[in-house]
Amino acid sequence: MGRRSWWLVLVTVMGAACGGRTPSLPVDSGGGAPPDLAASLGARVHGDTVSFTLRVSNSTSGPVRIEFTSGQRYDFEVGTMVGERLWQWSAGRMFTQALETLDLKAGESVEYGASWQGARPGEYTVRAVLKSSNKPVELRTGFVVPSR
Repeated sequence: MGRRSWWLVLVTVMGAACGGRTPSLPVDSGGGAPPDLAASLGARVHGDTVSFTLRVSNSTSGPVRIEFTSGQRYDFEVGTMVGERLWQWSAGRMFTQALETLDLKAGESVEYGASWQGARPGEYTVRAVLKSSNKPVELRTGFVVPSR
C-alpha cells in the first residue's frame, strides 16, 4: 500500500472512530526528514481556519547547517484526499534570490507556521516542505474540518 493510500485509510479510520468530528489527526513525525534532523507537522482546526506548524530540530550532538537557495524557507500545500490542490501558502508571494544558511545547535529547533482561512467541512491533506537544498524535509498529514 502506497503512502497516499495509507493516509487515506488512517483518515477514514480516525474519522469513523471519532464520529467524523475530529478537529485534527495525528501528526506525521519525521518520516520525510534527513537523519540529522527530526521534524513534525501539525494541523489544528479552529472553525473555518486551519493552522499549520512545521517544526524542525537538530537531532545530533553537534551543529547542523541548513542551506537555502532563496528567501523561501518553507511551504504548506493543502489538497483533497484525491490530490487536488486547494491552497498553497507561497502562491503569489515573492522571495529574495540569495543563498542563505541557518545553523542549528545541538537540540535546537526552528518552527514555521501558516494559516488557511475559509476551509469548508471535509477531509484534507497538508504537505509541508522545508525548502533546503542540502537538508530537505517533506511531511504530510491528514486533517478534518468538521461540519458546524
